Amino acid sequence: MTKPFDAMELLVRAEALLRRTPASTVVKLRETFRFGNIMVGFRRTQVKRNGQRVELSAREFELLRYFIQQRDVTLSRQQLLRDVWGCYDEEALPRTIDVHLGALRQKLEDDAQ
Repeated sequence: MTKPFDAMELLVRAEALLRRTPASTVVKLRETFRFGNIMVGFRRTQVKRNGQRVELSAREFELLRYFIQQRDVTLSRQQLLRDVWGCYDEEALPRTIDVHLGALRQKLEDDAQ
């Protein structure tokens, strides 16, 4: 959401996100999630790779969280823009996804190119 925003709009968007997230996923995300040498702590919004803390931007962390929540689902760019960026215009900044994914891969993968 861009500033300034209406408090009611924020509330409506938050409720919509909660409706789309299965209750079992919400419970799992209160703690940590591990894959390979990566540990994601949701309560502290902390990511570690090989035991070393990885600095992620807020958007990178939200993108990672969303991928973990939707790990068994094939996602479209439109879904990512809508659910992570809050953009409902399908023409809005499609390259921003590529940029954030590239940055996230550089930080988390051993052989990211």
